[in-house]
Amino acid sequence: MNALPEIASENRLERAPTAYSWFVVFVLLTVGIVSYLDRNITALLIEPIKADLGITAPAERGRAMSTYNVANYLGGDGCWWAG
Repeated sequence: MNALPEIASENRLERAPTAYSWFVVFVLLTVGIVSYLDRNITALLIEPIKADLGITAPAERGRAMSTYNVANYLGGDGCWWAG
């Protein structure tokens, strides 16, 4: 009566990961790390950016960070508009 788990276990493919599988994991990990660093590098550079642009008020800082984030999205992740 409970044949479904037996069928599922018979159809399961069990094979060792190949070199290509590990290459894909490495590439995805690298892309994730670069993306994380790219998004957070502005937090590390905010003081030199504030000094360079003469930003003093928190609202100006927020506008500058928002402008950067929008430009980063449109230029990188948001390439849907380019074709």
